[in-house]
Amino acid sequence: MRSYVWLVLILSIAGCEPAAVPAAGPGVGNDRALREACTNFEGSPPPDPIIQACTILIQGGQLSPRALAAGYFFRGNAFLQKGQSRLAFNDLDQSIKIDPANIPPKAWWGRARLAYTLGDTRQAISDMTYYIKTVPADASGYYLRGLYYRDIGDAKLSAADYAKAKQINEFVPPYPPK
Repeated sequence: MRSYVWLVLILSIAGCEPAAVPAAGPGVGNDRALREACTNFEGSPPPDPIIQACTILIQGGQLSPRALAAGYFFRGNAFLQKGQSRLAFNDLDQSIKIDPANIPPKAWWGRARLAYTLGDTRQAISDMTYYIKTVPADASGYYLRGLYYRDIGDAKLSAADYAKAKQINEFVPPYPPK
């Protein structure tokens, strides 16, 4: 019941309307079942069914922009769970491009982490800056952006972000050695 309430909430926020999505093989049910499978992160389910359900919804062409962005967001998180950084980045990127005003701020946080992992430190800084603007009380945003600044050689901005992270949360660890 709890997962269904969560599903209804997230899909209503995403503005999902009923969509005619084609069935895709055995075990894939109706639209409601696909939406439930696409958004099912409760209890750490395996990512493959989430990826499959989200892909069917995304490719169905019947989702509102909000719902399509949510599908990319959830599929991106499932790819991340599988360790597929490039695919995760691409989906979070699509999600943000489609509906930036309604995607959770953690999409920017996640895309920043993935950009950094993939070697695009400037994109990581840009995304983390947006995240910090939307969630200024989260020390992790300042901490991570400070690491990114350090990596591009900006000691002053790195130190400022670390100090801000430490101000928000006194238990912030020191930066690891380079």
